[in-house]
Amino acid sequence: MHQDLMQSAQEGLEMIEQAKVRLSHYTEEKDDEILQHNNELARLQMRFDHARSDVIVWVRRGRLGQLRQERRGSPMDAADCTQCSPSS
Repeated sequence: MHQDLMQSAQEGLEMIEQAKVRLSHYTEEKDDEILQHNNELARLQMRFDHARSDVIVWVRRGRLGQLRQERRGSPMDAADCTQCSPSS
């Protein structure tokens, strides 16, 4: 009887150790996934910030071109158009 209890306790301890190892591997995998998602979020945030910055520049350039046109009272010339271009 005592031997059976000792064996049962030993098996229980081994099961606990195996569960700890599985949990450790699972936690490691999930930590890696979270890190990958965080890296992707950071990359997307940088793209968003860059795009927003580009839009602000384009809007300002477009408004600057409009002000020049209003001051001159004539259509925008070629120099003004290149300044409004999003590729410049």
